[in-house]
Amino acid sequence: MRIKSIAVKNFKCLGPEEINIVWDDIVVLVGENNVGKTSFLQAINIALYENNKTLPARYFRDIKNCSGESRAQPIEITIHFTDLTDLDREQRGVKNRLAASGEWILKKVFEYSEGEKSNAVKYFTYTKSREATGVTEESTWAAVRAAYADLVILEDKNVRAKVGDDIDDVLDEIAEKHSASISVSATEEWVANPGGFQSNIDSFLKTNTQYIFVHAIHDATDESEGNKSAFTQLFNLLVQAEIQGSAAMTSFKSSLREVIALYKKDADGNRGLRAISTIEDDLSEKLSRVISASADIDTDDLDEEKIAASVLPVPKISVDDGYPTMVEDQGNGLQRVLILALLQMLAERKSVSRGAVGPRNILLIEEPELYMHPQMERKMKDTLYSIARAGDFQVICTTHSPIFLDMAENHKSIVILKKDAARSVTRKQVEEEIFVGSTQAEQKERLRMILDFDPSVNEIFFSKQVVLVEGDSEVATFNRAGELLAVPREKMRDTTIINCRGKRTIPAFMRVLNHFDLPYRVLHDRDGEDSFNDTIAVLAEEKHLGSVMMVPETLEDVLGVDKDDQKKKDKPIHALQKVEELNSSGQLSAQLKEYVDFVFNN
Repeated sequence: MRIKSIAVKNFKCLGPEEINIVWDDIVVLVGENNVGKTSFLQAINIALYENNKTLPARYFRDIKNCSGESRAQPIEITIHFTDLTDLDREQRGVKNRLAASGEWILKKVFEYSEGEKSNAVKYFTYTKSREATGVTEESTWAAVRAAYADLVILEDKNVRAKVGDDIDDVLDEIAEKHSASISVSATEEWVANPGGFQSNIDSFLKTNTQYIFVHAIHDATDESEGNKSAFTQLFNLLVQAEIQGSAAMTSFKSSLREVIALYKKDADGNRGLRAISTIEDDLSEKLSRVISASADIDTDDLDEEKIAASVLPVPKISVDDGYPTMVEDQGNGLQRVLILALLQMLAERKSVSRGAVGPRNILLIEEPELYMHPQMERKMKDTLYSIARAGDFQVICTTHSPIFLDMAENHKSIVILKKDAARSVTRKQVEEEIFVGSTQAEQKERLRMILDFDPSVNEIFFSKQVVLVEGDSEVATFNRAGELLAVPREKMRDTTIINCRGKRTIPAFMRVLNHFDLPYRVLHDRDGEDSFNDTIAVLAEEKHLGSVMMVPETLEDVLGVDKDDQKKKDKPIHALQKVEELNSSGQLSAQLKEYVDFVFNN
């Protein structure tokens, strides 16, 4: 199965309005520092991998507002799973807990408690609740037998034990044999404690799932040591196909299976290890002297695959660049290159072995551009998209680099996090198509080609102020003229002037900006009765996000660049020369100030 979406609420800086992100193959989170990108990845980690029972009190968003009877709002992490297999649907906690849409919707809730930690996590699924007369999770098997003596599930059950995580199986059999005793809610709602013991859900989420979290590294040791390091997980993923198919592993698992069998009960309720039954009987006898209770030791949940994986060696890597050293003694840049190399090897595999049940393989990576020069950034971007496209991994990363965005072909992967005036985090993700219909196909293609040629235009997603212009002359002219006319440096640094490489592509950029609710300004030549003038004007008014200024003819005409020079290939140079000439003669302000003020919102 795969994750369709994840929503986080009241976690650190996120919330109270939940931040919901739709997750197909790859998601790229962008936004300023301290806006919640890392917090979102951390929430995913908590919900899917760490399976925390409690959370530190400092994780609650409004912890500082607590006083007296006031309490911080609960942290909620909600996950929609789709594409479930038949085996997925049969898992405890999932079976009979599906929404009408066929999705499995799980919510983990952490409630604030005074002290250093939260209350224990609560699990909910969104479905129709079921109840059977006289039976709950707290009922003993003796009570179930008294109410429904013909249930097969009663066999070999300790009559003094509680139903607990077997409740769904009990309800299934009661529904089959005593349907009149089952009541089902009329509508879907959040139903608590799916499958009884929450360990069922935790085990299911991690079963046979490769989960790799590459953190933003401050110490190379963080990612190179231990069995949870990104290096170890990638290494094991790359070798697992061969090791799992080896004769040695087959023999080891066979022996391990025999050992596990000693712990489990046979058909008669006996275990191969008499010591377990002896301990159980002795505990029950001693408990009965004090209270009316018995002890039941459950050893049936031993997982062969988990035990086998836990005994595999944890690799260490050294690098010989003339002097052999362990990776933790190398620089962070080299450590990131090693991670990239392993990811590239992973991408080259056509498919990744995974289990029959549980979530799709997951890769989280913080700031993949860290410690990399631009060429390596592009390789890392290609690698991440390749891994995601292969279909075996869902990938999510945070970034401050425009190189990792794909505005034209994969705009649905881009998620912008911002803080509004009230300092609440908001999210913008475009799920619909931006370029609809054949008339916009050419614009999309032109946009794609520009991005291939110059990925830096993706800076529109990072800039505080975006200005769209036609070409190089405008970019060069306004950057230099802004300096000469003493535009405040802060305004110039906050403004990104995008070279759209012609008026025909300006509408494509405007459509993207409109869909992502990003304000912008457009400065373009009139060029007579060019039909694109009308298109630009209409798009600017579509969401009232754009401001437009037209130059009477061309910018070169405004500057007074000679007509012969305007026809030459190096027009930007001639435009800059004219700017310097006008400045020297004291005429620059009169010629350009109106346009410069518009560009920099001065």
